[in-house]
Amino acid sequence: MTTVLETIRGGLIASCQAASPDSPFRDPAAMRLMVEAVRVGGAVAARVESIAHVRAARDCGLPLVGLVKRASAGSDVYITPTVADVRALIAAGAAIVAADGTVRPREGARPSPNSWTPPTPRAPCSWPMWTASRPGSTRPAAAPTS
Repeated sequence: MTTVLETIRGGLIASCQAASPDSPFRDPAAMRLMVEAVRVGGAVAARVESIAHVRAARDCGLPLVGLVKRASAGSDVYITPTVADVRALIAAGAAIVAADGTVRPREGARPSPNSWTPPTPRAPCSWPMWTASRPGSTRPAAAPTS
């Protein structure tokens, strides 16, 4: 069985996002067409912003890297700021979730010394890489080691 990471290794991951609030690509149906277009153009995956857009494009034949962009009071974290966002993106059909991997405070999060380890040359990032290795999976997959 081929993993998502093996499928996308070495290929183009196209960013399919509405650039502004008034963009015609804010419509999930239009976003689905954009994802289909990058698949036809040879992309191996699409980076898609918003749960609605992931849901609309989930059966286009490409793995989706899902993310949520949201400003939160009391936090500078903007990209997929909560675990609830991660779970919602996976439930919507994201194969991989892009998330802020910094130690900055997060909305509704309590500091925990075990929740994140700063990167080192030997271990570049210990933030869990969330992948949906099978439909319905909400468990973090092990990040690849170098």
